[in-house]
Amino acid sequence: MSLFSRAKRAYFILFLDDYSPDFIVPKLARIPVKAYKFIKRLPNLLSAMRTRYLLEREWVHARPGYLDVSYLKKWNEPSPLRNDSQCLYYDINKGLEKYPGTRGAAFIFFCGIGDYLYATPAIEALRKRYDKLLFYGFVSKNKDSNNAPQVYDLIKNNPNFDECFLYDGRACPSCWKNYDYQDAHKDIPEDFLIIPMTYKCADDSGHRVAEVYRTFSLAPPRIVNRPLLYPPENPNPHVLEWVESIAESSRNRRGVCFVQFEHRSSGYEYPYSHELHSLLADSGYMVLTTRQNCGDGEMCRSIDFKKFTPVDSFELLRRLKPALEDRLFFMGCNSMSWALSGALNVPNLSVQHMYDENNFSLWFDNILVMTPHFYPKIPAARQCVDATNEIMLAMDRTGRRREFYNYRPETLVRQFSTMLGKAGN
Repeated sequence: MSLFSRAKRAYFILFLDDYSPDFIVPKLARIPVKAYKFIKRLPNLLSAMRTRYLLEREWVHARPGYLDVSYLKKWNEPSPLRNDSQCLYYDINKGLEKYPGTRGAAFIFFCGIGDYLYATPAIEALRKRYDKLLFYGFVSKNKDSNNAPQVYDLIKNNPNFDECFLYDGRACPSCWKNYDYQDAHKDIPEDFLIIPMTYKCADDSGHRVAEVYRTFSLAPPRIVNRPLLYPPENPNPHVLEWVESIAESSRNRRGVCFVQFEHRSSGYEYPYSHELHSLLADSGYMVLTTRQNCGDGEMCRSIDFKKFTPVDSFELLRRLKPALEDRLFFMGCNSMSWALSGALNVPNLSVQHMYDENNFSLWFDNILVMTPHFYPKIPAARQCVDATNEIMLAMDRTGRRREFYNYRPETLVRQFSTMLGKAGN
């Protein structure tokens, strides 16, 4: 089946911008300039025509005000999503009406672990609504600015999916939603709907959980659902051993602090991890971290990813909360930390390592945001605006130069203790 025939079942982006025919320029030296310019823009012209056909004829649609298809008359852009604020919406009911023989839906993931967690309530709602359809999950096997391949393990453990596959995908540098997932088509049955997992991300967005509901034309819940964690059927024996060992070792401590200061999409790593772990231990906390070789002593443990998958790590934290009698706390800087602490509903000191005007869409009320900037859409009582940070200039994974904010360890520990003191812990 041709690529275009497969694309009829869903919205599909072809990355012709990376295959522009620049290499034939010398052979076209004698062709008039207008003809050459037409040939140069021909791939994008074809892509735009294909996109317009899909938007007008298929079950994937653009809501007024969210995507203006009239811009497709400008043939210099290959896809209908020019920036992160635009989004497509799916109406699965219309898709089933158009293709009455449809057996299932293929959900294409190209996201981080936190992004996946924010989508779990909507996925469960879809599973309940379309219980007769097969749900297949497809995850890019490549680690890049968009994607964490560990999402594959989480989807395999999610009972809402019947099968899970890996594909060879790659990120688009200009817009994360224009991810190349062509390789996934080889494993998608012909009678499946193809659904790239995207959502609206803009200044006027709602909470991420609600936006994923809207992506599938579902009414978002009045009260935002917390992300869902699914216990494995057969827990890893190492997890059970660690829960027992950590609970025993921390019996006379103030609690256990799970620390994660690595940010995949930006490439950021906190430069004072060892000092921070030592100060937390000196302040009466046991430290559990994803950072390898985090420090010496029984009061600081690194999660060994040779023994623990993401499913095991989540199960470890899920079991630790009742075992520690709610003395489990978080400190981190990424969306996975926000989503995971939100799912467990445990106190989290979230340190903003860079300015993010859309972080309000990820916030839950268990999170205290430490930041040099005030965010008007997050309650003031849940922010600690502290400008005593160091500014570090560095290149992120996309090659852009970014300003990263580093707080001194003693500042973080002081604010962490203040947060827990106000919460009565």
